[in-house]
Amino acid sequence: METWLSYVFLILAVVCIVGQFLITKLYQRSVRQALITSLFFVLLSSFVTLIIFFVYNGFRFGGITSYSLLLALVSSIIMIVYNVISIKILGLGEVSIYSMFMMLGGMIVPFVEGLIVNPETNRLKLTNGLGLVLLTFFLIFQVAGVKTARATRKKFYALCVVMFFINGIVGVLTSLQSNPVAPAMTSENFTILKSLIMIVLSAAIIGILLLGKKSRAANVSALRTALAPRPVVFGTICSAVAGIGGFLQLVANAKVPNTVQYPIVTGGTIVLTAVAAFLFFREKQSRRSTICLAGAFLSTILFVF
Repeated sequence: METWLSYVFLILAVVCIVGQFLITKLYQRSVRQALITSLFFVLLSSFVTLIIFFVYNGFRFGGITSYSLLLALVSSIIMIVYNVISIKILGLGEVSIYSMFMMLGGMIVPFVEGLIVNPETNRLKLTNGLGLVLLTFFLIFQVAGVKTARATRKKFYALCVVMFFINGIVGVLTSLQSNPVAPAMTSENFTILKSLIMIVLSAAIIGILLLGKKSRAANVSALRTALAPRPVVFGTICSAVAGIGGFLQLVANAKVPNTVQYPIVTGGTIVLTAVAAFLFFREKQSRRSTICLAGAFLSTILFVF
């Protein structure tokens, strides 16, 4: 495959990531805000991902190792928390600011982990890497420090900071699977295993919520809103878009080095999400937020040098 085509795939992957943010927002708007509706989103998206990768893998699944099983279990628990908090956040604030925290966390935390684990091979990037970290945290706390009288805004920024680290941990776990320190499954089989675990866990928690006497009526009522055609379609499309985006990034990995891929994906997603959020949801950025988004985009460039 030509190198230029890999970059095209990478750009399309960015579009898919942006689409994932937007469709998740649409799902959040179409259901009642409750833990059970977020868990249904996890259940639905995991099922669609399972089907996509099982078909892509030639209807085969196997090669489970204790290393991959442990990673899949930890990743599944984190991803369930990730999805529940994501839907909660999207009901509190802007998609663009949320995407900034998410994408920077997914880039910076794994990078810092790499510096700690293997500092020799990253010595040349140490200075710029630390500069990237400091600049990003400065931007984050500048945004989080915006004065507001509304408690929901404070909760929004607090949860965004939490998601910064959660998405970073997801990146570290992905790296541990891609560069295993013990016998591991292929990426396709690992994704299938993780989807299976997420289906079981989310279904079990939904079952527990429905069995609870005190909140059963409220949970049943909330779940009915998630079973309507619109949220089911949104959840299905979101999962398909995420799967396609992940596949495109996987293909691009063969030709595009990570040092170039990270800034393109992170910076591109931050900018395109801000534009798309304005076009689809009429999200208007304050001058301060715009400066922070621009600074966050520029900070990703430091990752290359």
